[in-house]
Amino acid sequence: MNNPNRIKSILGKIENIWTLYPTLRLGQLIVNVTALSSKNSALFYLDDEEFEKCLDRLIAEINTAENDSAAAEVAQQILDKLKKSGK
Repeated sequence: MNNPNRIKSILGKIENIWTLYPTLRLGQLIVNVTALSSKNSALFYLDDEEFEKCLDRLIAEINTAENDSAAAEVAQQILDKLKKSGK
């Protein structure tokens, strides 16, 4: 039997992702998430555990991209300061 706690967990992750990309329709979001599945099964047959793993993978990719862009921004600020100081 499926654990009922999975519902809040999965919906919370969907909410977090959807908030970052509000222009996506729910169907688009779900299809994009399921494309990350290592199992080549139709959405209908994808179990909740695998779907949640896909959500986790997408969240990790988003976090990595945010960290990379933050690091790039800091690097650019340092370069700008160096240019101003003539170094």
